[in-house]
Amino acid sequence: KRCHNPDQRPQSANHRTMTVIRAIPTIQASCRTASGTHVARAIRGSGRVPSIIHGTRPDDKELITIDHSEIARLRRKPWFWNTVYDVEVEGKGIFRVIPRCHQRHYLYYQKTVNVTFMKFQPFKRHLIQVPVILENEDTCIGIKRGGLLSFNQDYLKCWWDGDENIPQQISIDIRNMDIGQAVHSRNITLPDGLVPHLSHHQYSFASVTGGQSAESIEAVKAATSKQ
Repeated sequence: KRCHNPDQRPQSANHRTMTVIRAIPTIQASCRTASGTHVARAIRGSGRVPSIIHGTRPDDKELITIDHSEIARLRRKPWFWNTVYDVEVEGKGIFRVIPRCHQRHYLYYQKTVNVTFMKFQPFKRHLIQVPVILENEDTCIGIKRGGLLSFNQDYLKCWWDGDENIPQQISIDIRNMDIGQAVHSRNITLPDGLVPHLSHHQYSFASVTGGQSAESIEAVKAATSKQ
């Protein structure tokens, strides 16, 4: 849903990003030599997920399989897409990667059918998704006045050209948002090295609609007092 006045935004809202130095998690994987539909179906039937690690060249790739429960556990974390992993491939060594693509089953949404990784190179440009978290919903002015909160986008797709310490999330404090106000990407200051994927596009993360804003209530009171 769109706000009543797109140009109006909460002036005192606090928008910040979190950069946390995290230990690089390890994913255990096995090497595979064959590919194709029948091979992939057999791998999934054994409880594993066919995956691939791409490098900088078209011929630079590693065919691997990962335990499905391991992928399911990692996918439940909101920062899956902006975390660097060490994939330990049996007999091949350790590859430092970042997730690029994740395919689910078309009927069983919780089942992963394929995962693609890219080899991570520090200070080279990588496309990531950073989670957007709304804070203080229970004290939001607009919601208390009967407004409806619309959370329009829970991730921001960005280019990152830093090291492994990718910002964990973008936290937006909405306690001062009133009805008819919205938070756009232009209101958020991103850390160095993080650039929106579509820098010319204005993303709307959250808005409060419905009910009556403080300005509307004051206007009604003023009109009533003149009668």
